[in-house]
Order: sequence, then C-alpha cells, then structure tokens
Amino acid sequence: MNRRLAACCVVSLGLVVISGCGAGTTHEPSGQGAAASHSADEGVEHATIDGNISAGIVEQGPSVLVFVFDASPANPTPLDPVGVAVVGKDGRFSVPNLPSGRLIVAFMQDMANDGALDPGDPRAVLPDTQGMLQLHDGDHATVSDIQIDFAGSKVLAATINVTRAAGEPTPTPDQGSGVGDRVSGN
Repeated sequence: MNRRLAACCVVSLGLVVISGCGAGTTHEPSGQGAAASHSADEGVEHATIDGNISAGIVEQGPSVLVFVFDASPANPTPLDPVGVAVVGKDGRFSVPNLPSGRLIVAFMQDMANDGALDPGDPRAVLPDTQGMLQLHDGDHATVSDIQIDFAGSKVLAATINVTRAAGEPTPTPDQGSGVGDRVSGN
C-alpha cells in the first residue's frame, strides 16, 4: 500500500509545475482538486499542515517544495495537489486551507530553483503508517524534526502531532492513531 501511495505521489510530482517560488511562499494549486471548492467556504477554518525540516536541506542549496495530495477515495482528482508551499531556508513550511480527507505530504528538491519539476529533481514522500494525516476542517497537523535523504528518495524520520478541532475527540495511541509517535521511512 505504501509503495502505491508513494508511486502516486511521484507521478503527481511529475505533473506539477509551480511558478514564482520564493522562501516561505505558499502556492494555491491550479488543478480542479478539492482545495478549489474550499475557497467559497467563508468562515470555515480548513485543515493546516506545517512543520520543519531538520536534516536534508542546505541553506545555500536548491529550494525544497512541499506538496499535499488528497488520497481520499471520494477525490476525483487525486493527482492534483491540494496545497503547495516552499520550505524556508530555516526549514519551516506551512500549507493552509487543506480539505478534509486522507492527506499525503511529499517533498521535492528543486535543483534548478525554477519552481518546476525537472528530470532528476529528488523527491521523497512522508510515511504516515498510522493514518495521522486523516484531517478534518479545523485540524492542525505539525510535522517536526523531518529528516530527508533526497539521494535515497525517502523521509528518514519525522514526528507527526495533530491538534483536532474543538469538540472533536482526539484518538489515543491504543486506538491505533499513533498521535505524537515518531514515524520512520523504510
């Protein structure tokens, strides 16, 4: 299952072209995905994913882009990202206004710093074996201490913490959510 999701993200990254990348910039996806439907929802706080990369980026190196995909079965366009951001040189990023659903986070190192996926641009997918990134409106996921091995095309480690919207119960680890657990790549 993880290989299938990773393959979908790699294919998806091959279809995405982002223009005007700058440090700390958040981009609205251009596809017909679920994020486009959220723009009309006035007053609704959608899900957010933010975090920091602690290893795998070089301060004077190429830009790193973060892509979020909606892998929910009901999404008619799973290959279109629902959110995109540029990782700041300090390693921090934020991808707001995400739809409810099963979200996948992928990273791409933009070797040409042109905002486009070029042949040879390294990429890695964040493993979420616990299903922690099944988010709903108002949820806030923080992915911290991300360690990426772009040469090996994988996320080596990360910690995912989710703050659920007010009034919604937070699953406990014994229910299989893994809230606050450290996740590791293969």
